[in-house]
Amino acid sequence: MDDLFIRLETTDSQMPSPSVRQPPLRISEKTDDASLQVTRLREDLERLYLVTQALWQMVKTATGATDEELQERIRQIDAEDGRIDGKNTEVTRPIDCPVCHRRILSGQSFCLYCGAEAEVSPFRHHGH
Repeated sequence: MDDLFIRLETTDSQMPSPSVRQPPLRISEKTDDASLQVTRLREDLERLYLVTQALWQMVKTATGATDEELQERIRQIDAEDGRIDGKNTEVTRPIDCPVCHRRILSGQSFCLYCGAEAEVSPFRHHGH
C-alpha cells in the first residue's frame, strides 16, 4: 500500500510548469492523517462528555435540579431549530451591529461598515 500514489490524468497542455508541480500524495499518508484526526476527535468527544458529566453533577448539587428537568430542557433546546432530531442546528440570522446598528450578514464575525465585532453566541459551531 505504501507504493500507491494519487495521480491526476492530464494532457501536456494541462500540466503545470515544473516549478508549480506538487509531489503526489501517498494514500498511506492521507489515511494516516485521517486516522489521527478521527482519534483526536474521539478523545475530544470523550473529554467533553466527562466535563459535561462533572458540570451536571455540580449543577445538581448546587441547585437541586433533577435529571428530569435536564431532559426537559434538552428537549426544549432541541426543538428551537424547528426539528426534534437530537441536535440543535444553528439558524443563522442577520444581526444588528452593536455600534452602528447596521445589519451584519449571517456568518460574519464583524461589521462590514464600522469594523465592530459581532456579538456571537458562545455555542456557535462550524459543524453545519
